Amino acid sequence: MKDFAAKIGHFCENHVEKIVLVVVGAVCVWLFFTRVIFSPNGMVLDRTQKAYAPGQIDRFIYDKKATELRAKLQQSKSGAPKPYARRLDGPIDVNDHVIKGVIDRKLAKGFVGLFESPLSFLRATTSAVRPSAVASDRLHADRRYRLPVIPDVTEVGATHLRAAAYVPLQEITTQTTYDKAAVEPNDIDLVTVEGRFDVAELHRRFQASFAGVDVQREDWRDPCLAKPIFAAVQLQRQEQQEDGSWGDWQPLPRSRIEANRELFQVFEKVENLPPGGLDVRKMLFDHERVIMELLQPESYQIASAEEDWFPPSFYGKFKDLQRKMDSEKRREEKEKDRKQAPSTDLRREAMNRGGAGGGGMYGPQPGGARGAPGSGRIRPNQQGGMMGGDPMMGGQQRGGRIRPGQQGGMMGGDPMMGGARAPRGARRGGAATDPMYGGDMYGMGGDMMMGMPRRATTTEVYWDLAQEMIRFREDLSKRDKPLLFWVFDDNLTPGRSYRYRVRVGVFNPVAGTGQLADRDLDKKDQVVLWSPYSEVTKPVAVQKMLYLFARDVQEKTGTATVEVARYSLGYWRSESFQVKPGEAIGKEMEPKKDEEKDKRARDKARLMAGYGPMGGDSGRITDMRDMMGPGGMGGMPGFMPSSPDQQNVPAKVDYRTGKILVDLVPVNDWGNAPNLRPRMYYDMLFTGDGNYIEHMPVNPTNWPKDLAVAHQFVQSEKHKEPQPFRAFNKGGIRGRGGRGGMPGMEGYDDSGMYDDMGGYGDYGDYGGGGMYPY
Repeated sequence: MKDFAAKIGHFCENHVEKIVLVVVGAVCVWLFFTRVIFSPNGMVLDRTQKAYAPGQIDRFIYDKKATELRAKLQQSKSGAPKPYARRLDGPIDVNDHVIKGVIDRKLAKGFVGLFESPLSFLRATTSAVRPSAVASDRLHADRRYRLPVIPDVTEVGATHLRAAAYVPLQEITTQTTYDKAAVEPNDIDLVTVEGRFDVAELHRRFQASFAGVDVQREDWRDPCLAKPIFAAVQLQRQEQQEDGSWGDWQPLPRSRIEANRELFQVFEKVENLPPGGLDVRKMLFDHERVIMELLQPESYQIASAEEDWFPPSFYGKFKDLQRKMDSEKRREEKEKDRKQAPSTDLRREAMNRGGAGGGGMYGPQPGGARGAPGSGRIRPNQQGGMMGGDPMMGGQQRGGRIRPGQQGGMMGGDPMMGGARAPRGARRGGAATDPMYGGDMYGMGGDMMMGMPRRATTTEVYWDLAQEMIRFREDLSKRDKPLLFWVFDDNLTPGRSYRYRVRVGVFNPVAGTGQLADRDLDKKDQVVLWSPYSEVTKPVAVQKMLYLFARDVQEKTGTATVEVARYSLGYWRSESFQVKPGEAIGKEMEPKKDEEKDKRARDKARLMAGYGPMGGDSGRITDMRDMMGPGGMGGMPGFMPSSPDQQNVPAKVDYRTGKILVDLVPVNDWGNAPNLRPRMYYDMLFTGDGNYIEHMPVNPTNWPKDLAVAHQFVQSEKHKEPQPFRAFNKGGIRGRGGRGGMPGMEGYDDSGMYDDMGGYGDYGDYGGGGMYPY
């Protein structure tokens, strides 16, 4: 027994701290439940003097309040509530305390009735047109019309234009139009979708349906209903998905630079029309300027010198002529270099002979260019060279006559430029210097009628488009061919492909009146009568604005050389970066300056302003297009060239790609067919969101075909010499003249051709001086 007691004592001695912890824990648990959870402290909440524990207070209050609210709701439903009577326009009894003692009669229309005219019971009618409103309404209700079928949209096409344009910095409204808003040059992607619509056929169908043979009774014929009013041009777009399929058709809003975007919003049903209803809406759309902006809206003002906007059917011709002009310029430069040494000898020989010049840029100069084939000098009193007959430019005022077979310089035979027009004999000889008679502005005689080629110029594209434009006071029903219309999509994502379809809508003149034949009753509330959708355009691919190319790997440092190319202010620019794993690819950089290009740009700007280049060839211009600005000729009124450094060179180019280099992985595989050879290269892994890992082979020889094509395109484009931006032309497409449309130089395009299309300018607020005769 003693041993057992000793064991117990020994056990307690060894575990005394555990026993104390158990006892203390048990006491704490007891206190928690008896004093916290089941607190002896209660609260009396009602008249029963019953105490509620803290955990029961919320439940008691909820049950009590819910019961009282239920009783009140049931009590309110048992008695019928009194109807509320508006005193503003509702009836007011004579005993109502509001008017008792003040007004001694009942107000049937409330206080509003006090402001009515005593003659309000009379109805204003025009007896000459409508004997009575009741009879007229009854007559119109009996009418039944067959709705016309809207003609199809034909010759649909789409083109994509990427350039630097003047983008508004504020929202365009009817008060702040595009030509009045603050703008800045910025890059845009613009898709133009065009089509043709037979307006004459539309007028014939409306005439037949509302005032012609399709009307059942002659007294139902209404010429007012027979005039179609355009309501909408709806453009829809599909976007190509990652798997190559096409998404759903989505309607697109109007361009962001259109002041009437809100007006052109489409309302399909009568009940959805804004205040004023269909009649007011037809009145707003039946205006020449609104029709022009709906069917032939203004495009963005293009700032890039090498680009301009045209509808798809004209844009291809514009680019073809541009390529021809560039090809001719290169050919002339080669020809000039080939003949440079002999021409130097001829000039020296002419100076030794003392012959009168005339081939200089600003009039007669010793050793001028030859005035006639086979002679080493220009005869006295004859004017060769640029502006040779202008005494203000150093030429001789007398002797503006150019003999047959002789070649005058630029405008040497144009009286408007100081020279005398070539005589009749000269035109017969095919050497007139007036561009309208076969000679060009470079002193190159020629006549299309005589089989001599004429210099390519983009002027004819502007003139061709002018013939398609809607003119003020034009009767569209008399157009002999379908009207060209277009619409824009300026909400594009680079790197995506789209395709489009378009339809034209015309107001339903009898919408909401019920005056429809049985076959058209389903359209009784339809505001717009739509043409069928056009054919779907060919896919339009929008090129990316940012590319990255993995060019090389430095194994010692574990870095990759990545070239980042970005389209900025109308030109492709690129920069190479050394990137380590974990670093971002690309950053903002100041553009590198090419001193040779800068000097050429400054010289060209000086030439455009009417000065000679800085040093060099003593101010002599050998290529007339060197002195032409992108929109006209330098030194002319209204054109003030600005420095390219200030216009089209950004302060910083954003080369940030949003990508992080993850790793450079060595790869050993076989090349693509037919070159099935083993190859070893690095694969660059990078990511934009941390979840999806992209990869790109390093070195151009390992790039996929589409990436190699993109790199070749960027390399060819980035070496283009930046040209000064055009000035913003407030006249829009109806006021531009030539490629650029500089104020004061309308009609004068970049090839040096002065067309006789300027100065019409009958376009209201859009300004004059353009080459479009409106």
